[in-house]
Amino acid sequence: SIEEAMSSENKEIITLTNGISLEQVLVNKRSSRNNYQDTIYILGADILITPKQLASMENSSRSAFTTDFVDLWPRGIVYYHIDESIDNRSIFDSAVNYWESVTSLEFIEKETLSGDCINVIKGSGCYSYIGRTGGIQDLSIGNNCSVGNAKHEIGHAIGLFHEHTRNNRDLHITVNYRNIKPGKEHNFDKYATYYNGQDYGALDFSSIMMYSSIDFAIDPSRPSMLRVGGRIINKQRDYLSEGDIAAIEYLYGPPFAKIEKTQVMVNEEINQTWDYYEAIYDVSISFYSDKACTIPCTTSSARRLSLEYVESTIFGDTYEHITLIIPEGVTSYPLGTVRHYERSELGTLTEYLSQQYLISGVGH
Repeated sequence: SIEEAMSSENKEIITLTNGISLEQVLVNKRSSRNNYQDTIYILGADILITPKQLASMENSSRSAFTTDFVDLWPRGIVYYHIDESIDNRSIFDSAVNYWESVTSLEFIEKETLSGDCINVIKGSGCYSYIGRTGGIQDLSIGNNCSVGNAKHEIGHAIGLFHEHTRNNRDLHITVNYRNIKPGKEHNFDKYATYYNGQDYGALDFSSIMMYSSIDFAIDPSRPSMLRVGGRIINKQRDYLSEGDIAAIEYLYGPPFAKIEKTQVMVNEEINQTWDYYEAIYDVSISFYSDKACTIPCTTSSARRLSLEYVESTIFGDTYEHITLIIPEGVTSYPLGTVRHYERSELGTLTEYLSQQYLISGVGH
């Protein structure tokens, strides 16, 4: 079956000012204090979009795209919680066990919802957010969702788009928009429309993220899309293809990246009135062949690396998203220096500065 979010709900197609189309649905929710309605945005049938991602889409154009639409799970560790609405957790457990058996990703279950965490629910349909959204994010295993559907949704949750939405898909696929159900045409948009992603490897017709020729077709005898040349596209949800696994390794490693700091200067003064401390560090990114980051290695190909630069003061934190291309043949890549500074007067902190780099993901 096709993965789709809230197929029985009354959805509205909205088009942003830059021409991007997606589905909007109002859902009833309940809190400890009252009942309320929440607006959900859906991309590509089963991908839920956060307000931050929606704002990113609205601010993009077809020639200038954001580079931080999707965040990865740091160090390839994915946290999840099984909601009480799930009456058959073996479906998700089987999917998780499979992903762990063929990739370097590690899935850790939480007893309570906290931090960055996938909340596995029994919702209306099969759906997920894309990548790590920050905080709690739903992944639905609804009625009629199979283990294969769950494997597909985990693919979205760790950062994979649908295979047929690749930038280079028109070289391999012909989309028959005249035979796509009205209102479902946007499910066949290429992700370059809203995200500056990267096609890794060749288009993979065996990918677990691939649509079939009859998905969202008005008349199944007249396919919604075909291979260039006219051959049918058959989808599968049993296994990660070699291309899927290679893409996950490109995103998450190996190699595994680690921030390394070396102190190059420290200055400290203490008297009866004030305390002063300052330290400066050289910062670099080192690469390792193991997730524990004990065995150094050299990059065998160019890698895209996503970082967050965080600057903290007594007034709060500021963040800057940085994307680097690390060339082939690198064991350690210098980032520059960061500073840590504190000053207190009569026991009260009056000045504070802390600078640091955090890794979002390799290959993102």
